[in-house]
Amino acid sequence: MKKLLLASASVLTLISACTKEVEVADRAGILQKFSGSEDEVQDIGIERLTTTFGGQTIVANVMREGISEELPAGFIEGAVGAFAAVAEAMITGGDTTQIGEGMGAFITEDSAMITSDSDADDIFGAIYTQGSGEDMVGVAIMPGINEEAIMVFAAGTEVSAMPATGEFNYEGANFAIEFSEGDDLADEHIGSFMADVNFGTGEGSIGLDFENELLSIDGDFTVDTATGIFVGDKLEMKSIGIFDTATIHGNFHGVGATGMTGIYTNNIADPNFIGAIAGTQVLDVVD
Repeated sequence: MKKLLLASASVLTLISACTKEVEVADRAGILQKFSGSEDEVQDIGIERLTTTFGGQTIVANVMREGISEELPAGFIEGAVGAFAAVAEAMITGGDTTQIGEGMGAFITEDSAMITSDSDADDIFGAIYTQGSGEDMVGVAIMPGINEEAIMVFAAGTEVSAMPATGEFNYEGANFAIEFSEGDDLADEHIGSFMADVNFGTGEGSIGLDFENELLSIDGDFTVDTATGIFVGDKLEMKSIGIFDTATIHGNFHGVGATGMTGIYTNNIADPNFIGAIAGTQVLDVVD
């Protein structure tokens, strides 16, 4: 897998160029660390962070390099600022692309910041948001500035009024990148996901598919109904002649757990299949 790096200071300055004040992020805990291959010791992992933006508490899972050390103060604020820019574009009719129920855009290094033009210069990532205000969820996958870095981010507003009982359905967008062995160039995959959750038992199941691909990922997860955190470490990855497992770390978001995000990887020491989901609750099927 290409080495994960923090975004550079110049990129953080660009992404955080928004009008609302963002408070310094709190370190909420490491969720998973990856040991890397025999040839390269890595300090890569996924952690859960919180910050405040525009009066809303934002909860984010971030996959990054240097997981053993605390993030610079500007990191989470910058990423939240990028989400805010896309959310604003959704409202004002900016240069975004409709993807399912949400909007997506490419992140660039120029002053426009986001564009729907996949051939634009200086693209270093892609971002997707769905909903706004108290129901915002979003993901960003940045394979890197000058093809030298990768960062994955999944975030939404803090969950509140978690359901105590009942089964709920969720649907949304699914994005992944896959690195071939010995090749730093990543293949991009876009698809969707569906999940069923029983908040009374703290159990759920999820299925992810990919457009024009025979690959699918599905399995069960457990939910901490006090925090809205969920994890499933034995998801099945299936394709022709291939069987592997994957782990997903995620959060429920919004009032009544209306949103759902997560980051997933295949279960190897040096993951080469990395993805993120973002979606919303679509139906309360059982009272």
